[in-house]
This record gives sequence, C-alpha cells and structure tokens, in this order.
Amino acid sequence: MVITWTYANRIAFHIPHYAWVEDKLVSIDYETFKKAVLEFLTEHKVNGAYSFPATGYYKGRKYDEEILTVYTDTSVMAEVTSSYGNLCDQFKAEMMQEAFAVEVNGQMLIYDDFVKNFAKGLQIEQDI
Repeated sequence: MVITWTYANRIAFHIPHYAWVEDKLVSIDYETFKKAVLEFLTEHKVNGAYSFPATGYYKGRKYDEEILTVYTDTSVMAEVTSSYGNLCDQFKAEMMQEAFAVEVNGQMLIYDDFVKNFAKGLQIEQDI
C-alpha cells in the first residue's frame, strides 16, 4: 500500500456536555454544537474526524466532554483555528460556556472574551 497523503497537524476540539450554572453542573444540548463544528470543518475542506468521550476538569469541577479530532495540512489548520472563534461566539450563550478549548499540535488554545478583548485592546492580530 502506498501512502498518498500525510496530514501533520492535529486539531482536537473539546465539546462540553455540561455548563456550570448557579454552582451546579447542568446538562446542555451539545449535539447541536457538535453538528455545527462538523459542518464548519466540512466548509473548511476537512472531510474526516473522530471523537471519543473524555472527562474534563476546570476550576476544580469534573465534567463529561467529547474530544473531536481532525488532522489537516498547514493551510487548512491556519484557516480553521483563526475562524473557529466566530463559531464559539455564536454558541457561547446557548451552551452557557465561559470559554471553548481546542488543542492544536499539543498546544491548548482557549477561545474566550478575555482573549478577544485583550487582543482588540492592543490592536494586534492573533496569529494562531
């Protein structure tokens, strides 16, 4: 068998299953967000993904989540990571999330209002 493509870049999207509301974990409709992420990836020419269940920990809280992983070439990776924040903004209120996490080649990116507003305040572009 001959290898025809090599994708060196790994992107892992953390899909939360819960939100923290009034000091309690609340189950949320994560399937709608996951579907939107998959559609977003298809629009960016990423045609395959795999997922697995995971346990997340944030601020001392334990919760279930799903890790949706894709492999891409460098140009697609840059396009996906630079525009993923827009999708997070669309779902932030519905999902009741402070932030969204994405791993890119072993580094964690956090999409949240603090980062966005900090970058705007400094008038810099995020080079992800």
